[in-house]
Formats: sequence, C-alpha cells, structure tokens
Amino acid sequence: MRIGVICEGQTDFLAIKIFLEKQFLLVGRNFIFDMIQPAFDNSLPSGWPQVLLWLENNETTFRSALYMKGDSLFEVEDEDAKYDALLFQMDSDIIGEKSFEGFIKKRGISYVSPVNNVDRGNIIRHVMLAIGGHASDAEALHHNEVMAPIVESSEAWILAAENIVADPEELIGQPLVDEFGALVGRCNGIAPKASYRTINKNTRTRERICKVIAKTRTPAGRSHHYDEVVQKLVGL
Repeated sequence: MRIGVICEGQTDFLAIKIFLEKQFLLVGRNFIFDMIQPAFDNSLPSGWPQVLLWLENNETTFRSALYMKGDSLFEVEDEDAKYDALLFQMDSDIIGEKSFEGFIKKRGISYVSPVNNVDRGNIIRHVMLAIGGHASDAEALHHNEVMAPIVESSEAWILAAENIVADPEELIGQPLVDEFGALVGRCNGIAPKASYRTINKNTRTRERICKVIAKTRTPAGRSHHYDEVVQKLVGL
C-alpha cells in the first residue's frame, strides 16, 4: 500500500516513514510512505500552516482526483504513481500559540481546553478534520484520509521507540527538548548534558537515529497516537 504524506517537516516524515514501514513489515505487510508536502529539496515551505493551507486549498474531491488511485480525472494518468491513502500529520505543540489560535479563530474553529495528552491530540485532529472538510474521523477514513496528530512532536515517537523515558507523550516544552537531546547523545555515544537549547533537526542525524532504533523497536504500545495511526492504516 502506498501512502502520500502531508506533514509539517522533513524530520517528522522520517519518523513516520521509518517506524511505520517497519511496523507493517513486522506483520508481513508492505507499506510505502512518500512525502508530498513539504519537499526534501526545500522547494516547498514547511510547518503546520502549510499542512492546514494544503487541506484548505485542495478540496476533498480535488485532492482525491489528483492523488488517489481510482479517481483519475483523465485516462492517460499514471495510476501507479498515485496513492492508496493520504496521511496528514501535525504536532500538538502549537496549541496555545498565538498564530495557531488566530488561524483557527478566523475560520470559526474552537475547542475545549485539553486536560491530558489524548485531548491535545484530539484537538489537532479536530482542526485538521474541520479544515479538510470532514465532519468526522470516520468520514475522513471513508475517503482513505488518515489524520495523524502527534503529541507533542515526532521526537516523542522516537523517545517512545527507544523505550528509556517514561510517558514520552507527557513531555511538553523544555523537558521534551532535554530528553530528546539526551537520546541523540546516547545514540552518538556521548554522555547527556543537563539541558539543551534546541532540538537537533538535522535530517541525516534524524534518519540515522530512527533507522538504528527501528532495527529492534517501534513506538507501538508506548504512544497512544502512534497506535491510533497504525490501527487506522490497518483498517483501510
């Protein structure tokens, strides 16, 4: 099964592709994930606004005709180059940010304040569904579209797969930065520092780390939202 991915950034895509492809290989299924938005050559802008604008500017019928197998506009189109499903990813770390709140308020979208990490993922899913023109998750899945919120960011999936830090989806802000910095250090044979200024977003480093961890482990069973995505893909 071939899945087209519309996500925030290149490092997010690497975590999605490497862990989910490995997850399905473990049960004898072949899934291939390709990135539609952004692009590895940096020819397309990245970030959460681009995910929502992509959904907003490509209505359901249009994106289905353009990207999905069996829905071609013209007979000459190459069906093999199209996708069996589309996956949309956004991180929950934008909840509460002025730019995000302004974006959804302008479009008449609101939400109840989150109580826990599951709520935070549900908020991001709710926003993607609303912008994407779907009344529910079930409706999106009917169109072979999978909404994949990640709490708080894709670094939490990697921490979940490494299986050293407890409850990685509960990490918000600086604790997440520090724990992921320590993970990068462990993977490089370097003693972790007490604190880190930023998250290492180098794509080569991210790919290497994900591949090393995925040889023996995935986030399955340690990330509620990862498990949700797996279940949805299995059901397509």
